[in-house]
Amino acid sequence: MKGGYSFRPLDKLNNMKQLLLTCICIANFSLAQAQNWQYVGSPNIHQNSSTSTYLYFADMEMNAAGNIFIGYWVNSGALHFAQYNSGTWSPLPSPGNFAVNNVDIEVHGSNYYIAYSGVRGSNMYAWVRKYDGTAWQQLGDSMLLGNSGSGGWFEFLLDNNEVPTLLGAVSAPFADKQMMQYTGGNWTNVLTLTSTNATLFRENSALFDTQNKLLCITSGLNMSTAKSYAIVNKIDGTTRTVVGDSIFVSATNGRIKLDAAGTPHICLNNGLTSKVLAFKLNGTLWNFIADTTSTTGTMLNADVSGTGKVVFTTLQANVDNSVYFYENNGLQNMDSVNINGFAVGAISDLVIPAGSNEAYVLVQEIKSSAAQDYSVLKHVITGSVGIKDEQLSETFKLHPNPSSGLFTITRKSHTIKAAIKIYDLTGSLVFEEEMNETKAVDLRNKAKGIYFLKLTEGNSTSTTKLLLQ
Repeated sequence: MKGGYSFRPLDKLNNMKQLLLTCICIANFSLAQAQNWQYVGSPNIHQNSSTSTYLYFADMEMNAAGNIFIGYWVNSGALHFAQYNSGTWSPLPSPGNFAVNNVDIEVHGSNYYIAYSGVRGSNMYAWVRKYDGTAWQQLGDSMLLGNSGSGGWFEFLLDNNEVPTLLGAVSAPFADKQMMQYTGGNWTNVLTLTSTNATLFRENSALFDTQNKLLCITSGLNMSTAKSYAIVNKIDGTTRTVVGDSIFVSATNGRIKLDAAGTPHICLNNGLTSKVLAFKLNGTLWNFIADTTSTTGTMLNADVSGTGKVVFTTLQANVDNSVYFYENNGLQNMDSVNINGFAVGAISDLVIPAGSNEAYVLVQEIKSSAAQDYSVLKHVITGSVGIKDEQLSETFKLHPNPSSGLFTITRKSHTIKAAIKIYDLTGSLVFEEEMNETKAVDLRNKAKGIYFLKLTEGNSTSTTKLLLQ
């Protein structure tokens, strides 16, 4: 390491709030406990007993053999790395003592990596270390992420040939983001992604597909139209192309995942409405899957099951019940992760093994002593039917689409009335009526662009993308 770190003391107010939450939950420990989530191995992986020890920035990964790994930072300054193998959690030697703002781990077979960010001088940097079976070795030098107030966000991942890759480095504070790879003993800028200075790369905002091409989500603002947008990029060597169409929404915290068939799904937050939006790639278009209400909370982590269910966790007051998934266009709330009956401080990460229907969450639990610790829980996602393709051909026919704004909806069966709701990309309702067999809709007074048409018949809801041009 070159130079020293500067570090801002932890927020005592947050610690007091967390302790208050613990006391409230201890007072209600007799509440019924959910039985569907199960511990993976023994709980309390860190074995913490001190109320002045706080655990932060936890990340969880799994390798092809099904072993689980977690990395995190403790306020005493030490990074920690633990593995679950043959039914037992065991710690590895500490990767080191540093002041840390973010942690991202990756595993490939028996090779383990930990990336972390921290402040050095007036700027934020990222470092990567690799475990060689005995000790942790630093890979190359640090990479600039921005000034000290940039947050320390980055995305660290391995390509299919185990080449360490980092998104989010910059040549100077506030510059466009770079794709860095560690080759020949050095970190090299493979590609500078133009118009991405405002993008915050975070864990799972990128992945390598089966052809070893990098897919990543970036966001920006079209200055000529004043519209915010999110796009998925494909990076092949030094060539960058756009996958699918642009999604015109103020997107934050975008996550991209593949289902068992290799179809990309994205999940992101709408910065204007505090809603979670999910999309699935269909040819050259991103089909809208569903959104949440603003009361669900901001999405933190997301993954996709083998049957195509988008599963995500949220930041909300009731952390115990903040795991959701979409099924048949409906939002399902999974049962409580609070197994010990005391308190849940956070759901730090969510992982679904490739092609699996088992969800794993890394939970920060607060024990009866008010000490923090980490545990991993597992839950089988029920049901065999994934998210429906967002087409209306089974029950409704929409013609024409795209249109000038004048189109007709025809129902194949109409024993009861159906409700029509049309939303723009900000989540605002622009049209609402009921229909029987057919309905002519006129939106020619609306701005050109993408809208979402939701049709509800009894308990069945279908959603599709509507293009006005």
